[in-house]
Amino acid sequence: MTGETNGTTELPLVISVDDHVIEPAHLFESWLPAKYRDRGPKPLTAGIGELAYIGGKYKFTTDPDGQLTDWWQYEGDLFPTSGSSPPSASRATR
Repeated sequence: MTGETNGTTELPLVISVDDHVIEPAHLFESWLPAKYRDRGPKPLTAGIGELAYIGGKYKFTTDPDGQLTDWWQYEGDLFPTSGSSPPSASRATR
């Protein structure tokens, strides 16, 4: 099976099941019902600290001098949105 062509090269149709969707930062602020917005995920930009594997989960820390990345803050935990494991596999601490 093939995908689109540009006139010279035929590209294979590729569907990656390992890619992740990154939600826009305003998603929960805009679309959660008003009574839940204060409890919904909040976007945050902070430096990446250290990564450790503890109790079967990756744990991240933030560091003001670390490389900046975007995080979701939810129920006291931080979840980096790029260059890391998905939220279900990671827990961040401060």
